[in-house]
Amino acid sequence: MARILTIIAVALWLPLQAAVSSLDLPTSTSNATASYNQWLGTSIQAGAAADPEVFAGGLTMRIQKLVPNANTTIMIVGETGLAPDLSKVLAVYDTSPFDSLPTGVDSLVTVLPDPEILPLGHLPSVEGERAWIVFGVTAPDFDQALATGLYYWRFATATGPTIDDEHDYSVGDRVAESGTAGTGWSSSVDTPYSFSLEIVPEPGVAMLTAIAAISLLRRKR
Repeated sequence: MARILTIIAVALWLPLQAAVSSLDLPTSTSNATASYNQWLGTSIQAGAAADPEVFAGGLTMRIQKLVPNANTTIMIVGETGLAPDLSKVLAVYDTSPFDSLPTGVDSLVTVLPDPEILPLGHLPSVEGERAWIVFGVTAPDFDQALATGLYYWRFATATGPTIDDEHDYSVGDRVAESGTAGTGWSSSVDTPYSFSLEIVPEPGVAMLTAIAAISLLRRKR
């Protein structure tokens, strides 16, 4: 039984390891500010062999917290006109780990999709199509000295060639800013904000892999 459980765990764990990332690229000393009035977005891009049956998994960001805000939001959204489109939400993340970030220190923080807010949606699979990682603050927090909050999202120094070979996604070549709390985005070709995003297969695929592993073990016995 222990051996079966081990095989199941490995089968479910292995598909979760694919990721597209700019964390392994050198980071510059520059960063961009996120707050209630200033939202940021960075892109990932589908390649020719992008898998139509994958989702956005855990997201790790290099962030510095200057003034906290209880209403921080992180989403994966689709695109309209080379910019994030908040009407095409693919995933919403649980931002509670931000509460424990030290103030004034560069930190790597990992957040997970919150299925209670929104079921996961598929990532784009058409070559050249982008999804956007969006970070901002949805409302003032009047318990803080600066109610609008304040964060720095660190820049990487290049857009590639970091690629998730298994599912054919890469660090996108565009970033975006909104000075109106998530509306009126402007985008440009620039260095990406520093992040790592897991590319997760459809849950049914991972389960079928586990079942196949169990069946193989039974045949050997």
